[in-house]
Amino acid sequence: MNFKLQQKINAFVSDPKFSEVLSGSIYTIGAKVVATCLGLGVSAFTAKFYGAEMMGTLSLIISFLMFGTMLSVAGMNVSILRFIPEHVTRYSVKSAFLVYKKILYFVLVVSFLLGIFFFFTSEVIAERVFSKPQLAGLFALSSVF
Repeated sequence: MNFKLQQKINAFVSDPKFSEVLSGSIYTIGAKVVATCLGLGVSAFTAKFYGAEMMGTLSLIISFLMFGTMLSVAGMNVSILRFIPEHVTRYSVKSAFLVYKKILYFVLVVSFLLGIFFFFTSEVIAERVFSKPQLAGLFALSSVF
């Protein structure tokens, strides 16, 4: 039984397409581990030197940025992973690239408009949504990014 399992693993690893996927997955998981460790280090640094109040403010601003990113990307990041390879297969690489450019322009325009909207409504967001008017400047600054 162990020998059959080892043969199957060797067959998977020797397949060039699978080894490419495996190596890409290893790089991806490595990058995620490094990013998580850096985030943990920054969080520990912030909590130690700036206290719990600043840590809460940081979490609030990060959540605000994630919300803005979610709205501006509008699910395009997931759909493009499925759509582009299908488009390449049916039509051409050039056609898929044109679709990718249109999606990129759409995301840039929506991001710009949302940034302007959030910039000018940062005081309302800080006061009415979060009841923290002192954070209006931070919301305005984060909307620029």
